[in-house]
Amino acid sequence: MKKSLLVAVTAITLGGCASMAQKTFNTTGIKKGADIESCYQDNCSLARVVGFKTLEKTPSYQYLQLKVLGGEKNVDKISWNKRTHNLYVTCSRINPSIRVGDQVIRLPIRPMGMSNSLQSYMILYMKSCHNYNGDIIKFAKKYNYNVR
Repeated sequence: MKKSLLVAVTAITLGGCASMAQKTFNTTGIKKGADIESCYQDNCSLARVVGFKTLEKTPSYQYLQLKVLGGEKNVDKISWNKRTHNLYVTCSRINPSIRVGDQVIRLPIRPMGMSNSLQSYMILYMKSCHNYNGDIIKFAKKYNYNVR
């Protein structure tokens, strides 16, 4: 009886680990050359990745450095900045954030949605940490985020 109980508990535990493994971080979409676009009405914010490094990595956390060239798109005109800059992305289900210079932007990712003012950072986070393109609310549900 004890042996069969142990086998059942092990099977349940491993099954749970397998479903968690499907929702770990996936940074394959943010390598050098990747373009990220976030639009609101007719204006779009652009970022082209020109460098990528994983600075720290654990099963529950990744810290990424992205060297990006920023730009904007208005209707049909694209203009790129002259210089690149670094962004630091913290992939974490507890404290997801993006650091730009000295400013840390904490992302309140939850199934109820979030402020439009954070949309471009959120799109960058979804692509950087999960290789996800799509709806923010669906993303929060799929990856079990509920950060306030």
